[in-house]
Amino acid sequence: IALAISQRFASAKFITQKGILPFFFFLTNILYNVNIYNDYFHFAFTYVGEGSALPCFAFYITRRFAVPRFFIRQNQIEEIDGVKTVNIIGDDAHHISRALRMAAGERIEVCDMQKNLYLCELNGFFESHVTARVISEGKADTEPPYNLRLYQALAKGDKMETIIQKSIECGTCEIVPFASERCVVKIDKKDESKKIDRWQKIAESAAKQSGRGIIPVVKNVLSFKELLASLSGTVLFCYEGEDTLSIKQALKNTQIKGDVSVIIGSEGGFSQKEAELLKEAGAISVGLGKRILRCETAPTFALACISYELELH
Repeated sequence: IALAISQRFASAKFITQKGILPFFFFLTNILYNVNIYNDYFHFAFTYVGEGSALPCFAFYITRRFAVPRFFIRQNQIEEIDGVKTVNIIGDDAHHISRALRMAAGERIEVCDMQKNLYLCELNGFFESHVTARVISEGKADTEPPYNLRLYQALAKGDKMETIIQKSIECGTCEIVPFASERCVVKIDKKDESKKIDRWQKIAESAAKQSGRGIIPVVKNVLSFKELLASLSGTVLFCYEGEDTLSIKQALKNTQIKGDVSVIIGSEGGFSQKEAELLKEAGAISVGLGKRILRCETAPTFALACISYELELH
């Protein structure tokens, strides 16, 4: 961020990547830790100049106000003498100590996968784990007031990764890939576990980035028959037929009970036979407007419409 700002606003001959910019990263880090805020701004503007203060200001803001979020299990929280302590292990511990280079006294947010949010202060760095003292706790307010499930037909290339990432940002709690008649992609059973592991890591990264209170689960790939058998609650499937409703009309005409599921087809959409089977299973066919959307765009669009109607409206 600081480098981008410096390239846009500051003098190129004064601030370079190998010149004074790293010095200001170092300076702002020191000033952040000792809380010399007024002296920092005085020094930056008096001795360096207004343009050159911009990159160190950006770096200061990110270190001062950005609180990274991590996910743990309930068994990673222990209470000793009335003080709750969180034990962070694995890649997250390495990320805190080595990548972020955080120090004792800095704060992080921790979610326990049950929509509970803890504000913690780091107090111990070890070879295999990092510990943090719980300062306060409450409920994560970033989760939608309904359980949203996305059934997504297998898509080509890296489109599935994009779909998983963006749908989690839009509030989905579960993603279920499935194979349909017009799917170009075929996943062998021997390769499926690797794909699911890869998609689950993307889901975890997206949950952290978007401040979710849980890590949504990416399920195993279903056949179309298995998909029909798994449907429950309010189910919408996006179809380009003439007898479709808008998402607003469908939600208005339906009493929401339990989960809300959205079914999105692959690049070729659904066959007429599949559409009829979905309707027989109780799914409501909905349209996404007059424009043609790509299969990686349709889930984000549909989930955003649902979020507006049920959460924001």
